Amino acid sequence: MRFHIFFAILAMVVAALAQGVTDQIKPPGDAPAGSTETFDSRFEITIINIKKKAKKTKRYHPLKV
Repeated sequence: MRFHIFFAILAMVVAALAQGVTDQIKPPGDAPAGSTETFDSRFEITIINIKKKAKKTKRYHPLKV
């Protein structure tokens, strides 16, 4: 049992240390036509809560009886 716990902890430590990018990663080749490698404006990401279920409404369907 001790070995299982040891290897589980070791796996978690290795997984935690393996995360993170230290160098720039660029795709191979040049940017597509009309694109640039840099963006001189503000970049934003919005996070929304989607836990609320959408209200379902019954719709009339002429083929269903």
